[in-house]
Amino acid sequence: MEGLVREEEERRMHLEAEELLRLEEEWMYRGAEERLEEERLLQKEAERLQEEQLRREEEERLLLEEVGRLEEEERLKEERLEEERLHREERSGCVEKRRNDHVEQTARHSYDNL
Repeated sequence: MEGLVREEEERRMHLEAEELLRLEEEWMYRGAEERLEEERLLQKEAERLQEEQLRREEEERLLLEEVGRLEEEERLKEERLEEERLHREERSGCVEKRRNDHVEQTARHSYDNL
């Protein structure tokens, strides 16, 4: 009887050991699955962040292009205004010279008539 009890005890311990091994393997498998899932999620997040960084860089590039375009427009506008100012001064100078010439001619004419 004692032999049967011992056999039964050994069989039970063997089954418990097998169950423990099965549970350990299952736990390891779940851990591996969870790590893989975490890695997949981290990879997706890294890709999303990289896409966001590329989008920001593109936005920055476009903004810099826009700033450059606006600066060029401002420079051209200032050049045009300066040219217009010089042209007005030239015309003003011509008008002033004509006025001075006319005054001088009138003065000569008046002097000659005396």
